[in-house]
Amino acid sequence: MLRLGNSNNRVKTRMLTKSSMDPRLTVVALTVAALVGCGGGEKPKPESTAAAPPSAAAPAVPAPAAGAPGAAQAITGKTWDVKMYADEKGSRFDPVSITIKRGDGIRWTLVNGPPHNVAFWNDSIPSGAASVLQGNMPDQVGPLSGTMMTNPNQTYTISFAGVPAGTYHYYCVPHLALGMKGVITVQQ
Repeated sequence: MLRLGNSNNRVKTRMLTKSSMDPRLTVVALTVAALVGCGGGEKPKPESTAAAPPSAAAPAVPAPAAGAPGAAQAITGKTWDVKMYADEKGSRFDPVSITIKRGDGIRWTLVNGPPHNVAFWNDSIPSGAASVLQGNMPDQVGPLSGTMMTNPNQTYTISFAGVPAGTYHYYCVPHLALGMKGVITVQQ
């Protein structure tokens, strides 16, 4: 109810209905309710960030069971570095193409333009690679999709131990539309 006074100090009373409310007030109220409902949750680990929903581009690949061929394997060779950028030169991996040996690892480092991550297309990697690769990927946000990195100098490392030789096409989920893709060639 709303009480309104007039010049004769009489009080009028009327009911507010949906049609009498300012639509902007309704929008503000709903926005505040939505924001309040989104708060809370667990704090992210220092080396990872809150996960974004899995990308529609990420294919469904079941997680390997512990001890299965897809279980995490340690890097047995060299660890290569790839930088991640999103700046005036575009969104990109540097180098965009890299050749490594089986057993090597790759460490991706966020330089600027977060968030970034590393995700693989299931149909653009060698046959039989998905379960091994997924088992070697820590902190995933979805199948064959690594955690979102948001802080400069944050890193994400994947072991390529146990994976089949061949070509692995990958991308950054948040920057795929901007062409942020890379290629890894794994040799025996």
